[in-house]
Amino acid sequence: MKKLEMYMLGNLKIVLDRKTITDNISYKSAGILSYLALNKERAFSRDKLSSLFWETSSMDAARYNLRYNLWALRKVLGDNKKESKIIDSQKDTCKFNLHNNVYIDVFHMESILKNVSENDIKEYIEGLEKAKNIYKGEFLEGFYIKDCPEFNDWIFFERERWQRAYFDILYKLSRIYKEEEKFLKSIDNLEEMLTINPLQEELYVKLIEIYLEMGDRSTALHQYERCCRILREELNVSPMAETKEVYKKIIDHSERELKDNKTDDRELLEDKWIIYNKKFTDKNAKIFDMDCYPIKHIQYYWISNLIKEIMDNYSIQVLEGFPEYYWKDIYRIESSVGSIIEGIDLQDNLTIITEKNKIFSATLELLYSITKENSLSIIINNIQWMDEFSFDFLKLILFKYERFNLQFTITGDEEDYRFKEIRTYFKLKKL
Repeated sequence: MKKLEMYMLGNLKIVLDRKTITDNISYKSAGILSYLALNKERAFSRDKLSSLFWETSSMDAARYNLRYNLWALRKVLGDNKKESKIIDSQKDTCKFNLHNNVYIDVFHMESILKNVSENDIKEYIEGLEKAKNIYKGEFLEGFYIKDCPEFNDWIFFERERWQRAYFDILYKLSRIYKEEEKFLKSIDNLEEMLTINPLQEELYVKLIEIYLEMGDRSTALHQYERCCRILREELNVSPMAETKEVYKKIIDHSERELKDNKTDDRELLEDKWIIYNKKFTDKNAKIFDMDCYPIKHIQYYWISNLIKEIMDNYSIQVLEGFPEYYWKDIYRIESSVGSIIEGIDLQDNLTIITEKNKIFSATLELLYSITKENSLSIIINNIQWMDEFSFDFLKLILFKYERFNLQFTITGDEEDYRFKEIRTYFKLKKL
């Protein structure tokens, strides 16, 4: 018995026994097959299908066209054996037989969502992530048949339905990841929701709250300004009063931060140390002044901020010249890379160590690429708060320092093990 697979979330793809047959089927035949498949086990009258797909033709011509397209479908599908027929075509009716040798992505996604439960949070997250990965794009993306208004309306409403389901998955994942303090994953899902609906103010508020919780006031402010700009450009309106309240949170957060900076403990961290690099030349050097924050359980946070700095300070021409396969690995920790390289789709299931190696390698190559022509000076404030993965990455750079026209200046608690470890292996000069 042949295996039929239909992928409708995204561009339509029809596979028979692992061979793609989409191009072997006419557009209208594909529409008929999709319509019958999504209405599984429901029998439609031939007259209904004829008028749906050939509304402007006479009934006799429409019936003939339907018979021909059903015959062409059965021929391509090898749909001959009565007991395993995919399309059950009777004298007056037609229906799609959904048996065990048929896979349809929308039903797979629907089945996962019906069976997941928050009683087991780990399995719940895994289920939502699986359902999320099934969604490759809009339902029958780009599919349109001329002179079939009722069928095209059906596609439109199905797109809305499955997009709402996808949006709901993203919303749930963003909420759970925030509760578990996996902030970067929560941000990724919120950003994906904004690609679907960039006018939903609630999403910007949630992003701002996360960035404030992470201690990143500047990015929180950027999100508020982004919200204001998009609403102004698209709708010519200002944010709602509830959204404006978050601006006050950002200001309050800033004022508290300034008070904290005046404590005696902070005064001890003002000494600056340069990590010596004989290759570094400060002529026309770009300067990145980067803070570390006392945030728990967020690996790659400092590296992610480094990527943002690079994207903000280098031209799109320079960034687009960097190999796409490296951007794919950097995308694992910084979703804004999607603005440079479109269509990044991460479906690999890597171990933590393999993923770490890929991210480190790609980011090293990015730094090497941008420092070939111009030098770069990076100031790292409060290195004692740098996350473990980012600190490992920093050490990797330092051990390969001879490749880079790059210099680091650090401040921090000199009794912290990170500071001591750098001092053990590398030459420091006090400013």
